Amino acid sequence: MPPNAIRVTAPFAPRYDRVPSARRATGHLRAAARAIGLVGTSLMAGALLLPLARSARARDALLQAWARSAARIVGLRVRVEGTPPPAGSLLVANHLGYLDVVTFWCAASGTCVAKSEVAGWPLVGTLGRLAGTLFIDRSRRCDVARVIPAIEDALHRGERVLLFAEATSTRGDRVLPFKSALFEAAVRSERPVACASLHYATPAGAPAADLAVCWWGDMTFLDHVYALLRLPRIEATLRFAPAPLIGADRKALARRAQAAVESIWTPVQGA
Repeated sequence: MPPNAIRVTAPFAPRYDRVPSARRATGHLRAAARAIGLVGTSLMAGALLLPLARSARARDALLQAWARSAARIVGLRVRVEGTPPPAGSLLVANHLGYLDVVTFWCAASGTCVAKSEVAGWPLVGTLGRLAGTLFIDRSRRCDVARVIPAIEDALHRGERVLLFAEATSTRGDRVLPFKSALFEAAVRSERPVACASLHYATPAGAPAADLAVCWWGDMTFLDHVYALLRLPRIEATLRFAPAPLIGADRKALARRAQAAVESIWTPVQGA
């Protein structure tokens, strides 16, 4: 195993192996300082979001400021290729983990669609609710009928809605088939579907991004976050497709969106 590799155990809990003790100590200090910084900036953002809940424009500006601050804290550098879609678009992308929202909000803030479990996460869930996140219980098919009108309303209000259409995160080795149900909101509202791809990389000598940055399978959340915070830096590439999609059939629209994402997608380092 390479000197700085991450070993995946069951449940997947990434850790550093055979790293010199001095570098391990530096990594622990880095992670602790970053954790404190993240909690502080998130608490401040949460407090400021409370009075801004009814103003989507002010809320989005604050969320983008929070994301850029969080990115600086964790050493995330975001390179944007292409042009973010205008407000009132459904933006769909591949999904690599919890860092994706921060990456997107650095360039194009908006309303997120997230799995219902996120609402119960400490601090993250509270911040998500204040940010207007639309939570969906994917274990209940009937919950789709509730979320589609909510997405429609957000699009009609001129909000950009971010949807990870794979409905789960991956290690970045492929793009999973897009789930078509929520594309119905774009069909009904006759709004464009914009497509984007995400890619992460870590510097030479650091653990590969497919395990250190992407969060997938049975990885343990807190252990993974701590390992991620120990990384020297993370390079993110957010690539937007050149043209939006319009369609009258959700299944066909989902297939076209997946093809558009795959056309601008590259595998993650180590995957």
